[in-house]
Amino acid sequence: MTSALRQPVDSPKTVAQALTIYCDELMHLTWHSQDLKCPACEDNLLLEAGCHDHDQHLLCSQCGHEFDGVIDLSAKPEKSGSHNRVSLIRSTVLRVLTRGWGGPISAQRRMNEAEQSAALAFLASIEIDALLQAEEVLEKGLKALDIAASSHKVYRYQFRQWVAWLERQDWLSPQVVTQQPRTGGQPIGTFANRYKHRVPGRKRSQRFKNQRPQKPVYALRDHEVNEALRLELEAFRQFHRKLAKDTIASYVTELRKLLGWQHRFEGVPLEHLSLAKLIPFVPLKPCHSDIVAEVGQDEDAYLKVLVQQQQELDHQGLLAAQQVEQILEQYFEFQAECVGTQVQITHVFCSLAQFVYWEDIQRLGLDRRAYSQIPVLKRLRAIRTARSKVKQDTPPAIPLEDRSISWRQVFEVLKQQQRKADEPYHY
Repeated sequence: MTSALRQPVDSPKTVAQALTIYCDELMHLTWHSQDLKCPACEDNLLLEAGCHDHDQHLLCSQCGHEFDGVIDLSAKPEKSGSHNRVSLIRSTVLRVLTRGWGGPISAQRRMNEAEQSAALAFLASIEIDALLQAEEVLEKGLKALDIAASSHKVYRYQFRQWVAWLERQDWLSPQVVTQQPRTGGQPIGTFANRYKHRVPGRKRSQRFKNQRPQKPVYALRDHEVNEALRLELEAFRQFHRKLAKDTIASYVTELRKLLGWQHRFEGVPLEHLSLAKLIPFVPLKPCHSDIVAEVGQDEDAYLKVLVQQQQELDHQGLLAAQQVEQILEQYFEFQAECVGTQVQITHVFCSLAQFVYWEDIQRLGLDRRAYSQIPVLKRLRAIRTARSKVKQDTPPAIPLEDRSISWRQVFEVLKQQQRKADEPYHY
């Protein structure tokens, strides 16, 4: 088992070395979780070491310490997702970032082996510290290559993920990295308007008749939705059947966009995509029959077990809320330029949490006011309030003076119209 361990790598000195090490890391099937670390050396590069007594044992790739830990299967990157992420980061660095630094130019969209080798040789001459100020270089490369604005955030997201990983390895100093603010960039709603699905049956005007309807490049397509997810989405539609059809359709569209982001950029396989993994379900109250079957008619033992199970459920509820918040934070980083989309997906998550906990509320005989006591919904509503405030405080993309005229000009036009109306008319 020791032979399967990977040898520790030296600190990269150039951008080319950092890219090679990061691509090798993506292709290596490990457990990537910032909350799960080796208890001996606190390293997060962990390997599977088999299951014992229904517990997943993990092996540290640095010190060889073996331990058991509670892990989420959806956090394990698959080969298909890893290949996709490697292609994206290589395209971001070799094609866009190299162009921004004035390196060799690719004649076509797909780089051949000779062009890739030339780009790597160019990056081998650039020190890794240049990545600290490379986001402006990336923007320059995107403009030079005339890449569509709808794809800019994909390249920015891959670059930031790479830089963040280098920071976690202590190869870069995170205090010096300059990134654009979350509310900066393009105007709010630009990507949302660009990515709107075409509504079936709606007639298009003659002006846009010859244009193809644009869809989100990362949203799940119909053939990518597995059977279990299709049933969950249908049940979600039925739960909100009293809402308007367009509202329900917008909810489902936002969920498919987020699930598509998880598949294409986070490496989650299609068969692992599920609404239940977006909002983990934790029972609100312990089951009375299970406690009675465990302790019998002993009232003191019943109360003791009841308190212990309720405390455990409360703790699990807080962990579930933290997991949901982590998913949203990663998606907000991807949607950094679209504060309106952030508010919308948080609102959809609130509706999804109500759908997940509805059966348990019915089982306990509670009313809809019980939703306010669920830890996940508490956290989601707080996030929605915070993002809504950011959206309100964000200045408009076009200044007010550029979008309107002064009252003096309005009155001048009205006076001219009035003078024309007062002129005598002769037949």
